[in-house]
Amino acid sequence: MKKIVLSLMILLVSLSSIFSSQLAVNSEDKYLQEILLSDVPVTYGDELFRERIFERTKGERDPIGLVLAGGSAKACAQIGVLRYLEEEGIVPDFIVTSSMSSIVGMLYAAGLSPDQIEELFLAGELSALFSLTVPVEGGMVVPTGFKALIEDVVGSDMKVEDAEIPIMIVSSDLVTKREIRIAEGDFADVLMSSFALPVYFAPYEYRGHLLIDGGLVSHSPIDAAYEYTDTVILSTVFAAVDDIKLGNPISVLKASLDVAKKQNVASDYREHNNFVWIESNAEDYSLAAFDKADEISKIGYESAKALNSELADIYRLGTVSEAVADKRLSSDLAIDKAIANMRYFDRLDAIDPAILLGASLSTTGFDDAVYYLKNSSIAGPYLNVMHGAFDGSVRLGYGLDFYNLQAPTGSLALDVDAAYYLLKNLRMTADINVDVFSKNAGIMPTLFGRQGIDYIPVSKLGEYELSLHQSLELYKNFAIKDYSSALVLAIGADATVNTENFTVHGGLGYMLTAKDFNGANPGNFINVEIGAGAPFMGSCFFEVGISSRIKLDNHSDNNRVPLFMSDGYTSTTVKSGPETLYVGAKYHNTILSLFAGYDFRNDWELGSILKLEDTRFGIYADGILSDLKFGVSTGFDISSSISIMGIEEMPFSLRLGYEYTPEGRNAFVSSLVLSANY
Repeated sequence: MKKIVLSLMILLVSLSSIFSSQLAVNSEDKYLQEILLSDVPVTYGDELFRERIFERTKGERDPIGLVLAGGSAKACAQIGVLRYLEEEGIVPDFIVTSSMSSIVGMLYAAGLSPDQIEELFLAGELSALFSLTVPVEGGMVVPTGFKALIEDVVGSDMKVEDAEIPIMIVSSDLVTKREIRIAEGDFADVLMSSFALPVYFAPYEYRGHLLIDGGLVSHSPIDAAYEYTDTVILSTVFAAVDDIKLGNPISVLKASLDVAKKQNVASDYREHNNFVWIESNAEDYSLAAFDKADEISKIGYESAKALNSELADIYRLGTVSEAVADKRLSSDLAIDKAIANMRYFDRLDAIDPAILLGASLSTTGFDDAVYYLKNSSIAGPYLNVMHGAFDGSVRLGYGLDFYNLQAPTGSLALDVDAAYYLLKNLRMTADINVDVFSKNAGIMPTLFGRQGIDYIPVSKLGEYELSLHQSLELYKNFAIKDYSSALVLAIGADATVNTENFTVHGGLGYMLTAKDFNGANPGNFINVEIGAGAPFMGSCFFEVGISSRIKLDNHSDNNRVPLFMSDGYTSTTVKSGPETLYVGAKYHNTILSLFAGYDFRNDWELGSILKLEDTRFGIYADGILSDLKFGVSTGFDISSSISIMGIEEMPFSLRLGYEYTPEGRNAFVSSLVLSANY
């Protein structure tokens, strides 16, 4: 009897689609056929989807359908909605979802709890999950690490039809111009296609379709839900915005997309008006505010709680199934492992090969690595390749020295760097840089090479970390005889401890320097560093530190104690690059640094794409003791970070000040350190 009822239901749905498209079939005009069929959905996995719903209800009650609609970081409100529904004992028999809400819906359907989903959203920086590129394939954001994260948590062989709760994802197809409803297929691939917002993400291929975000047309796909039940809970995360800044092109684009979207929503709501509608207003949060997932989820929770009376008649299952409970226990381990993989170098292995194109203006090849003999930045295009444990890039452009803005140098530069992650906490790096056509060298090249190993044996995100480093740098200038070559070998350990009230860091290392590649007459030094910082009076803060490089061998003039630009002392008198091996102190260089400033806690959003964050302004005063000679550099410092959609951070620091030296060569100083990639 059950099979007969199920067969009749499938037949009725099929007949409705046949009648709707009969005119298109009879028409000989292919363009007309396409238009007439554009509002007829294509569904994959419908039969099994119905069977699984029937298995949950046994035909004894109307299934509970949950529709999750909404995009961007605001979709985190759905986490709170699910949390409240679970507390009330309401477990959906199936889920229909679109756009970024599909991430929440699919992970929940796969068996994760709302708390576990929120933990994933807060696990790390978006830069570890997504990368920016020139949109040669239709999108400027590539989900390089996000797919890896999903497969780490749910398994690489997970299928949509194997989810603990039946789920259907609604997308739009650029090929047929039709709505595509997906209830079967590779879990990670379908999830990637669900939020493929045009311009941001490239269309995703699925069985001959090129899928984009279904929320662009069907923001709230309640039509799909009503094909399987008459009991529907709709949860949305969009709200009307009264103040549209027409001078902002991004705001105008968003408002334009909302016109057709909200008209379709209005039509659907008039046809189906017996659902429970949970509307979460998270408009105050930016598109990329995934780091505020906990705050946004609270909005969803309170929005669902406010409709407690409307939810009173919904069937209470009481608790999730044993299978889901077991899945959550196993997911805890998978989530902990995935988060641990990200915490070391803020990355995950790219499962699918990714080739990224963009523009770069960066002081170093690796933002978290220390360079001694390289001070220049490269402004120009880059090609980045990511696959598995390998990251590599090629940069070609104009080389600039920003450490001393008053005497900048420039040249044509080529930089090739690569990193291989042997373990999640062990990285090997290589960097080769060639400069030509510099002011003093003409066509004669300058070569720089660096090899590095970084190992992080202990790390707890945001609390403490112990890291070990080794690097070998080589420099050769073919245009001059003096200062023409240099070698620096550095080995060290760094430790950082963060609490709510203060931050403490320290470092200890060994350095060997030589004025030629064969290492003749080397200089041996020990590096010691310790520093601390703490807030006071709310947003104000201070930082203090001391670092010293001390000579270990004889004190002849042949082996000077070098002072590098990367040591942090802002100066016009300190030579850059290998020249420091010739003009340093005889015994030691010791730097005492003081900084007091104001931390702007608020971020400034620029057009929904750009955001200025982590902005600090203050006064610095650095003293340097070279043997018995003392100098001071003091002035103003401002640092911030420009974030592109919360994915790519471009930090910069600008210093303007004045330097007092014992030799009387007092002068204004200026320094700019930045890393900008797109």
